[in-house]
Amino acid sequence: MIFWRAVTPADFFEIERGRSASSAGGGGQSYFSISFAGLTYEQLGRFLDVAPPDRIGIDRPTVTLPAVGVAEKPEVTASLVFAPRYQPPNTDDRYRITRQNRQFQRRHPAWTPDRGFPTAPDAVQRGDPIPDLTYTKIYVLRLDDGGYLAGFFDSPTPPAGLPPDPRLGGLFRPFDRGNSAGLLEFGAGEIRLETWQHALDPELGGRPIEVVEALELTRIAAGKRPRGQGFRADAAARRAVELCAMAVATELLQTELWDVDDVSATHSYDLECTRHDDTLHVEVKGTTGDGSSVLLTPGEVRHARDHGTALVVVSHIVLERDPQSGEWLASGGEPDVLNPWDVDADGELIPTGFEYRRR
Repeated sequence: MIFWRAVTPADFFEIERGRSASSAGGGGQSYFSISFAGLTYEQLGRFLDVAPPDRIGIDRPTVTLPAVGVAEKPEVTASLVFAPRYQPPNTDDRYRITRQNRQFQRRHPAWTPDRGFPTAPDAVQRGDPIPDLTYTKIYVLRLDDGGYLAGFFDSPTPPAGLPPDPRLGGLFRPFDRGNSAGLLEFGAGEIRLETWQHALDPELGGRPIEVVEALELTRIAAGKRPRGQGFRADAAARRAVELCAMAVATELLQTELWDVDDVSATHSYDLECTRHDDTLHVEVKGTTGDGSSVLLTPGEVRHARDHGTALVVVSHIVLERDPQSGEWLASGGEPDVLNPWDVDADGELIPTGFEYRRR
């Protein structure tokens, strides 16, 4: 689940101001206010694991999430408290994420200036100019294991690598007072945490998740610490993508009247194709990304240089779990063929690591 809340100018001022700018006669608010414009009691209750969920609108319980990590860096944690602004019988049903002022409280580390969250001068006063908050939204993820992570977006477009799911569109729409908070719900495994973190990491440059996983495994093998929780390589998911790509490539080549044999288990290329007296060696790469980046082994590069290989990249493969069996399923895919393929002239080989042998 993804809970999100648009940041309003009023909330922003209150979480940025110093004590001297407090409202006359009181301390003023120091929290993100949550109205039920676009959000239901039952949705917030389910997100916070309240039983029954509609208690949110009846007796308005306070719920503390004790260790909410930063989405990009899950080992950095702090608590979040969701509390009602007023108790019954007061008719104001709004909730709040408490104690989020930057200057005299400890705002959650996911929403601090060092992570790029909008900020105002320390001496900001009511009526002073503030940053444009049209697209600023905080969010809290609830993971399949019951854990929570927090982050924010401040853009009209999603970062490269985020799944192209229309349900995520609300995170990048301009502020709408009538729809200022919401809950997005997904089935188990529909969005991988690794994919989400990958999209948020500018260092990874929008690379597909299988490339990210290889980079992470190389880091670990070289004795480096994983990034955050790391990117867990899932052999079953990779295999599903590989099989889907092989099927798409085989079908494409057969339509061109090639006889196709799968030799991937014994050769440094995947498909051996014959047509009359012609023979074609084909390397097949499948990716959930756009196909601009794929992984090659040293053997694949050597064979392409020494003997010549055609390359088929099957991009935009859809990877999802079967809701009953939990098995990874891969489908779709858009093939792109390079034949002839010059591994050096047609792209750039970027090493993901080096084996260093001392003389």
